[in-house]
Order: sequence, then structure tokens, then C-alpha cells
Amino acid sequence: MRITNQMIDQAYSDCKATCGGVRNDYFGLLYIQHEYDVPCEEAIRQVAFGGNDYGIDGFYFDKVKRNLYLFQFKYSESHQQFKASF
Repeated sequence: MRITNQMIDQAYSDCKATCGGVRNDYFGLLYIQHEYDVPCEEAIRQVAFGGNDYGIDGFYFDKVKRNLYLFQFKYSESHQQFKASF
């Protein structure tokens, strides 16, 4: 599923009062929800909002595969955005 600007705007509008953060933080929320079929209430607890992330913007633990996924989200049209982070 493709995450659109409209979806990010809607998530930001719906959750900014309780979660805070900036608009781009909500890309990670939508990604975890849609990629791993996680309900919004649970996904909110797996995303760092507001820049207090210490380099990790989100996580997901797959209980079946026993894998922990750590994410650094960058919402951009360019893959070059990740170079500095690596």
C-alpha cells in the first residue's frame, strides 16, 4: 500500500492533540499500521513523536518470527535523504 500525503495529513490531524510531534512523524505511524496490520492505538506506542527518538523513530516486534524491527523514517521522494543517516 502506498502512503499518500493526504493519509499523513489525516493521521496528523486526528492524532496531533494526543501524540504531538510534527507532520512527518505520522508517516512512521501509518507505515507500521499498514505494513504489519497493527491497530492505530498499538502503533502509536511504537513510534517516537517530537524528535525524542535517539535515532530510532519506531519499532515493531514480530512475535511469530521473533524479529525486532527498528526504523528510522524519512518521508521524502529522494533516497538520497538516507545517506547522511547511514
